[in-house]
Formats: sequence, structure tokens, C-alpha cells
Amino acid sequence: MVKDRDKTLIKLIQLACVCLFLGRGVTFLMEFDQTFIDHTPLIAVKICGIILIAAAIILLVYKHVKRTFVVPAIIIASAVLSLHSIIAAWYSSFPFAQMIEHSLQLGTPIVLIRLIYTPDRIDSSYKVLLCLSVLTFVGHGLFALGIPEIPHSFLKLTSSIIGLNPEYSSYFLAVFGILDLIMLALLFKIPNIPIKRILIGYMIIWGGITTLSRVTSGMISYNLFSEDLLKMFTHTLYRIVHFIIPMVLFLILKRVHLKEFQHKVSN
Repeated sequence: MVKDRDKTLIKLIQLACVCLFLGRGVTFLMEFDQTFIDHTPLIAVKICGIILIAAAIILLVYKHVKRTFVVPAIIIASAVLSLHSIIAAWYSSFPFAQMIEHSLQLGTPIVLIRLIYTPDRIDSSYKVLLCLSVLTFVGHGLFALGIPEIPHSFLKLTSSIIGLNPEYSSYFLAVFGILDLIMLALLFKIPNIPIKRILIGYMIIWGGITTLSRVTSGMISYNLFSEDLLKMFTHTLYRIVHFIIPMVLFLILKRVHLKEFQHKVSN
């Protein structure tokens, strides 16, 4: 029998996927993703957008839809996201960082499929979700450090939020880029649960800030009903997975470690 707490955690993962599919879907449908539009036939971009929005709706009403419809919808939506990530990385000047930054966006729907079939095994998904989160934040860190270079749009966004000129904004990003990489390395080295919670808490806060910064900067820079603000909102929507999944990790951390300890003792 699935515990109420596990049901809540699965709902959080489901919510993250709904936001991801809906955010990317509207982005494609409204032609906000310039790289994807430049290197993909426009009709294909529109179809991808419709597929993702349809998947988000199906997932949103999952309780009233048979599993035989939900799982194929997630698989097809994941294939669309994979195609987009490959194209974005291929035509990027920083393909490695670009690809691994999408780890949570590509991996979370697959984890959800597993949990749809085995909802009582969320604890066993901990390490997979942790690895996906770490890879995503490594991508963040590499972008922030400018390896190989800081994307102009990223630097411009940071400058508009913190109110510094691009030069000082690059120093600001470098500090957090180094912090990202140090924190993530410690996650795998330190067995202490309270310290791990602090590290995962950092991921939640920083993931939340980088996610919400899109829409907050849009509210500062653009008219309330402008298309530019809608664009920033969709960018926020599909990045919500970047702090919801660390939140799930935070909530199951102690239980997972307790099970690992009991397993070691029994052996």
C-alpha cells in the first residue's frame, strides 16, 4: 500500500512534469525558442508544442485517465524534449554544459513513468533524482563560470536582476558557479545527514532563485500584458523542476539513509 507521504511526493514530481511540458509547449507554440525555430521546420515546432501541451493536460487529469494513455503521452513528450535538447546543444557554443543542464528536464518524466507503475518504490528513485539534480547544477555552474563562455543572454538577465554592470555580474556568477561545483562534490563525499540537508537546501534555494528570476525580471522590464512577459513566464514554468526535485530529495533523504544503514547492519 502506498503511504500518503509517498503519494504527496509523487504528486510533486507529477506537478514538475506538468509545468515542464506546459512551459516548453507554450514556448514552442508561441515561437519563443529561437534556436529550435532556426533549425527545425516551423510546422514541426508547432506540432511539438501541441504534443507537449496535450501531455501536460493528460498528466494533470491523470486520476481520470487510464495509465495506458498517460505513459505513452509522457514517452512521446520526453522524445520531443530530447529532440529539442539535442538541437539546442548541437548549435550551442557550449554543448556540454547545455546538454547536462537539461538533465532534470529529460530525466524526471522517465522517473515518473517508473513511479506510475511502482508508486511504493519512490525511495529507490532517490539516487537517480540526485544524479539528475547534480548534473543540472553542474551545468548551471559551468555557465556561471563562463566555461567556455558566459552566454550573453544569461549575463544580461543577471545584470538586470542584481543591478550590476556586466563585468561585476560575471564576478557574481563566478562565485556562485564555484559554490555550485563545491556543494555538489560534497553531496557525494559527506555521509552526514544534516550537512546533506543543508547542501540540498542550497539546491532548492538557488534553483528557486534562478527559476523565479525569469518572471520577476520580466515583471520589472516589461509591460504586465506583453508577449515578452509571457515568454519569461514560460521560461520560469519549465524550470520549476529545478527546485521541486531537490525539494523531493530533501523530504526523503533521512528515510533513504536510514534504510541504507539498516541494510548494512543486517548484512
